[in-house]
Amino acid sequence: MRRSFVFGLVVAASAFGSGVAWSGDETRRPTDTRPTGSELAPEEFAKELAQANEAEIKLGRLGQEKGSTQAIKDYGRHMVDDHSKAGTEFKGVVKEKRFTIPSEPNAEQKATYERLSKLSGKEFDREYAQVMLKDHEKVVAMVDAFAKNGTDPQLKAFAAKILPTLQHHLEMARELEKKIAG
Repeated sequence: MRRSFVFGLVVAASAFGSGVAWSGDETRRPTDTRPTGSELAPEEFAKELAQANEAEIKLGRLGQEKGSTQAIKDYGRHMVDDHSKAGTEFKGVVKEKRFTIPSEPNAEQKATYERLSKLSGKEFDREYAQVMLKDHEKVVAMVDAFAKNGTDPQLKAFAAKILPTLQHHLEMARELEKKIAG
């Protein structure tokens, strides 16, 4: 029996702007009812991951275009390159499973993009760095949980494979946020 529920976001990962506090140990605030990666059914995990990935590509392009510092532009390029490559591989995995996954970010991710697209200069850089940090915290938590406890062997293997790259993106986002805030 498939569980169904309404997501307000990603993953963020996996969605942006939720205000949900995720930490490395996957603790959640009492008001957060969104499942962790390990609680997601395989098709739901695939959906969340696909939306988060598409959002990172779109936001990466935005960072390249609107960033006022080379650090933001470089981070954006890195996101586009890595997430495009991962997305291509991921589509192969879900195609074998006959899952239908979204090819666009979810509504909240789109709203975050729209909000950021209206900013410029240092304000854009600061907000972009914060969004990248929060998004990667969420996605890393979700992917890590699914890699450890997911129920689909192929998706678990894919999650385990991409986790180091996502963790690297998170570390890069932390450094970027410090650099921009400082």
